[in-house]
Amino acid sequence: MDNLSVQTQSLPAESPVLSVKSVSKCFGQRQVLTNVSFEIYPGEILGLLGPNGSGKTTTIKLALGLLNITSGEIAICGYNVKTDFQKAVSKTGAIIENPEMYKNLTGRQNLMQYYRMYDGIPIERVNEVIKAVHLERRIDEKISKYSLGMRQRLGLAQALLNSPKLLMLDEPTNGLDPEGIKELRDTVIDLSHNHGVAVLVSSHLLSELENLCDKVCVINGGKTVGTKTMEEIKHATVDGKEVYILKVKDCEGAKEVFASLDVEFSERGDGEYAITLNEGDCDKLISELASHGAGIKYFAPQEKSLEDAFMEMIKNSGGSVI
Repeated sequence: MDNLSVQTQSLPAESPVLSVKSVSKCFGQRQVLTNVSFEIYPGEILGLLGPNGSGKTTTIKLALGLLNITSGEIAICGYNVKTDFQKAVSKTGAIIENPEMYKNLTGRQNLMQYYRMYDGIPIERVNEVIKAVHLERRIDEKISKYSLGMRQRLGLAQALLNSPKLLMLDEPTNGLDPEGIKELRDTVIDLSHNHGVAVLVSSHLLSELENLCDKVCVINGGKTVGTKTMEEIKHATVDGKEVYILKVKDCEGAKEVFASLDVEFSERGDGEYAITLNEGDCDKLISELASHGAGIKYFAPQEKSLEDAFMEMIKNSGGSVI
């Protein structure tokens, strides 16, 4: 897959592949996006999250030039989508929901239909993208014999024909079984992390995005709620303090230590506690527990799921997921 790598050297390390700045969109008198902003850099996978109707698909269509921007600016590799459309989209590949295909043609024949739409792409590129999505053995069969997962992978191959620096995927795993989801995920991760492609993906499957994304941008009611890396999401904090899970043999001894150190805690049963500590207080707590013979069986930072973080961010924004 070496030939799939994109040329990101021309972009300074600090330059985003996709830049969305204060973008708003109105349909008549109805405003569906208000000052949405986020960035994606080479080799990053960003998940665009939000309740139904929050503006995810509208944002992607604006970035692809399928809708007109009311205000704000979207740039791809430094090219403004509104004023330099051709150069901007020439760097982009996309799958919007389920890709359309000719079922009476083979996978290769479908790819060739898209290949003929581009200028200057070597014919060898067709075989490169077929290999990239692992369809070598089935590419010459008719689409009517393909599973939904195979059709999605062929759609991804179509999106990769022009060697994009930005790949945009809107609900790419719709209807896929677990095997199809994993195959698509592995391919996208390889393209991004090993070949420098920046990826924007919108999906309602939070557990899948948790396995796929490097960071997420949450929008609600057409507004940006926040952008966080997966590390920031997993590292649970409460009012700037860190949350840990502690399991001990002697619960009473542990509670005495909590009281002496004024440690906030909640019981989880079977000698397990969720405790909240200031930065740097871990060593002192461990030392005190040891001296009291509490018997530490487990001690580690609490990790928050993407679903928990998403629900919390929506709630804090005053919104609802319904």
